[in-house]
Formats: sequence, C-alpha cells, structure tokens
Amino acid sequence: MTEPMIRGHVIAHTARFAREHIELASPYGFAGGVTPELNATLETIATAGWYPRRYEVELLEALAHARGRTDDARRDLQRCGSALAAMDNQFMSLLMRLMTPQLFIRKLPLFWKRDHQGSGMIEIDHFVDSANQAKIRLVGIAGYDHAALLWLGWIKHVLDGLCGGRAEVSQAGWSWPQPGPGEILFDVRWS
Repeated sequence: MTEPMIRGHVIAHTARFAREHIELASPYGFAGGVTPELNATLETIATAGWYPRRYEVELLEALAHARGRTDDARRDLQRCGSALAAMDNQFMSLLMRLMTPQLFIRKLPLFWKRDHQGSGMIEIDHFVDSANQAKIRLVGIAGYDHAALLWLGWIKHVLDGLCGGRAEVSQAGWSWPQPGPGEILFDVRWS
C-alpha cells in the first residue's frame, strides 16, 4: 500500500498556523511539539510538492495537544482550516469570483483530489439544490487525525464568503477519542 500524500501548501499553512498558536499556548513551543524530521522538511518544503500525509497529521496533533484537547483546541483546528481558505491567496480569490455555493459543493471532490493522493475521497452523499443543503462524506481517511475539523473550517469559510456568512456546517464522525475515523459526514446548509 502506498503512503498517503498531501500537497506542500497544506503542510506549510498548517505549520505557520501551528507556530503562531502553539507558541502562545504551549510551554514547549512549536519545535518541541514536532519531530526533527518534520522540522527539517519544513525548511525546504515546496508548496506544489507531494509529502507524506503523516507530516500534516503530526502538525494537527501538535496543535490539538497545545491546548490539551479542549474546546479551545477544537476551535483552533477549525480556525486552521478556515485560514487555509484565506482570501490573500490567488486560488481562493479566483474561486470566490467564479463559484456559487451549489457549484462549490459539486466541486469539493476535485478540491480533495488536487491536494491528496493515495487515500480518501469526498462523495456528495445527498444534495438538495433548491433547499441549499448537502450531505458530504469524506471517506477512506482512517488515521488522518483531525482532518474533519480542518475541512469543516475550510468548507464553512468558503461557503460563508459565497453567501455572506450564512452557512452552517457540522460534522459527525470525529471526536477526541477517535480523531482519525475512516469516514466523516458533513451536514451543510446555506442561505
């Protein structure tokens, strides 16, 4: 079985976010929360390159531990995903000009494929165009700890931008005792 891979820009973003938040929340700081291998990789990471997903998992785990697996840590993980959708990057600026909420939901499987290899996929489980709601399944991601919260933050941020802050996104499947389930279900609504 091939090792799951993820794009460097996701890892680089998560590292920047984690550095800012872990330095504030943890007495050990960022460097004390990740392996020397990952620290060395972060020095030369290429945003379009492919890297082992375990690096992203390690960063998300460090972020989760910084505040002791609390509601604050959960919110940090969601904010990390939300910040990944920041408007200051060229891809997101273009996305926001071209997308509608409905089109964004339909394109989610392609966004996943753009940044992930060897594991997982997004399926649109149920889509009600006229009611502005969808059920989305993220499957085949066992061991991708905290990905549910990262993606929840990203999806909500993009939808909020597309519909003026009126999106509701919830997830089922992730929990502190089970941070890397094989499947996550997102319930998405917007107006």
